[in-house]
Order: sequence, then C-alpha cells, then structure tokens
Amino acid sequence: MIARVTMEIALRREYDYLIPPELEGRVEVGTRVKVPFGPRQVMGSVTALVEQSPHPNLRPILKVVGTQPLVTPHILKLARWIGGYYCCPVEMALKSVLPEVVRKEKEGWRERLFVRALPLSGERPKLTRRQQDIWNIIEEWRELPLRELLELAETTADTVRKLEDKGLISIGSQISERDPYANEHILPTQPLALNPDQAAALEQIIKALNARGAAGVQPADKVLPASRRQDEQAGNPALCRQDVGSTLVSPFFNREAEVHKYSAWLPHWRQENKLYFVTFRLNDSVAQAELRRWREEKEIWETLHPKPWSDKDWAEHHQRFTERMEQLLDAGFGSCALANPNIGGLVEHALKHFDEDRYRLGDYVLMPNHVHWPVQPGG
Repeated sequence: MIARVTMEIALRREYDYLIPPELEGRVEVGTRVKVPFGPRQVMGSVTALVEQSPHPNLRPILKVVGTQPLVTPHILKLARWIGGYYCCPVEMALKSVLPEVVRKEKEGWRERLFVRALPLSGERPKLTRRQQDIWNIIEEWRELPLRELLELAETTADTVRKLEDKGLISIGSQISERDPYANEHILPTQPLALNPDQAAALEQIIKALNARGAAGVQPADKVLPASRRQDEQAGNPALCRQDVGSTLVSPFFNREAEVHKYSAWLPHWRQENKLYFVTFRLNDSVAQAELRRWREEKEIWETLHPKPWSDKDWAEHHQRFTERMEQLLDAGFGSCALANPNIGGLVEHALKHFDEDRYRLGDYVLMPNHVHWPVQPGG
C-alpha cells in the first residue's frame, strides 16, 4: 500500500511513500506522519491511499505521529477548498485548520493527569461529606482526567490528593490524544453585514461594472507581468509619460534594448534612462523564524527546480517567494521605527537630498518598517 503525503512545507505537491509492514493498519487518510525528504525528515499528513504509484524507488514512512487521524475527510475537503479559493498551497491551508499544538511530533504535550478508582481491600476509609461527594463521581466514572474532576466536583487538587492518601484512587500521567475539534461546532459561513458606507460603496462598484458591460467593455482576463507591459506601452504614447522626468521615453524595462548586467553591484541589471523600484527595510522587519522558514523552502524549491526555468517556473517562484516576502514585510513586524515622525522624517529628508541632482525621485512610500523608493538615476 502507498500513502500520498502532503508536507508542512509549501511545495504545492503531494508525494508517494511506501507504508512499511510494521505500520500497516495504522496509516489512513488524515494520519500525521514523519517522512524522509531529501536529507531532511519532515512532518506531513496522509491525503490518500493508493495501490500503485507512477514513481519508482519509493521511500518508506518513518513514523506515525499520534494514535488517531486528525485530518478528517471533511477537514481535508475544507483545506482543499481554502487552497483553491485563496490560491495557496493545500499544505498551508492544512496548517491553518490544525492548531500548532497538535502538529508537534513529541508526545509530551499530550500528557494529562488522570484519576483512577482502585479496588477496595477491606473496609472503605471514613470520608468527610466533601470527600464522599468527590468519591461518588470517581466511582461512577472509574477513570477521568483530573482537570475534569476538579470542574465537576468544584473542588481542589489537594482535596482529591487526600483520597489518594486513603488508598481509594491513584493519580498518574497518561498520554491522551487531543481532538482539536472536540468542543467545536462548525457552522456555515453567513454573509457579512455591511455598514452604510460599505453598502453604498458596493452599490457604486456594481453600477460602474454594469455600465462598463453595457458599453461593451470586456473585463481584463489577466494582468500582464511587468516585463510585457512595454509592448502595451509601445502602442499607446500616453502610457509612456512619466512623473519623474520630462521625456516621453518609457521608464520601464525594454527587453529589446541593451542591458548591462552586474553580479556584485546593485542594481544588477542596468538600462539607460529607466526607473528603478528600490525597497529597503529595517533589520527586524521580518521575524527570524519566518525568515528561516522562507529561506529553507526557497532552497528546497530551487533544488527541485534546477535552472533554466520556464515561464511557469518563474511565475511560481515569484508567487512563492517574492510575493510572500512582500506579505511578511507588510505584516508590520519589529520595532517599526520609521513610524516615529522624527526617524521617518530623517529618512525622507535623505531621500530628497539628491533629488534632481544625482537622480529623479518618484512617488516613494515610507512604511513603519520598510521603504518603497522609485528612482531614476541621473545621466
């Protein structure tokens, strides 16, 4: 039998692994597993069981994590819907529907204290009324988590310990599989109520779209990448105007013109009279854990996709890593020192210092932890 596994790293693919004999019967759809991936061992979830695989030399699953599958068919269906609707990998959607605490490999987080009733030998010790009430609950349940007993009996752990001292119960730790949805009632999403301003804005948008449709204006079926907008601008001189200079020559990259490439100096690609979009950020603007994860996933992806890349590969690389880094930057992490008017003012003054002297400055944006700076170098 072969298990199809989705990793906890964003690869947008599922991988086939052999189920070794010692794990047969324990692996099913939704089971959390640990598998080899290149030189690493990573966590993942089984999304399907198949009899055959088109891939030869499959590697075996290393370990089953937990005693019950946490990704039920309904949860897997939800994760696939989330991935399709929000254009994100299924593995990222699965991480969002499973709490982090149940995604851990170690079993220590599932340890809980349990109270167990012991067989009586001889006469039962004399109990106070409070102890008797607690004993009645334990005798009925025979075994239950200590925390639940404290809530049911509205008592304290010290009172329960006295029953242990009398030899009526034992209290010990036990590995307890946690069901992240045990106390959840999942309801269908209801339409969001709009406030008056939002309702008015939506009405105006719908009217504008309907007016364009009535006039025969077709909606755009795609957004051209920056490298192709040059072709569109060539047929429309109005698009060639630029705010940072006085010439009508397009400030955007021209694939047909001469390009000077440098490996150690910025900008790496240089073209005369072009506009450069520069972004620089504060050192703490991205959480170190997120940055490490981004670098690891980028390294894995580039290992699996050796160059030269196709247009599809370039687009995927841009979406996975360039756009994701932009999202991390926009999260507002770190000290956000540029939000301080004094510090932000110093940076703004520095940007303007050589404007119209060494370069022409475009419409820049100072964010709390990074800066977007369009600039056209002087001749």
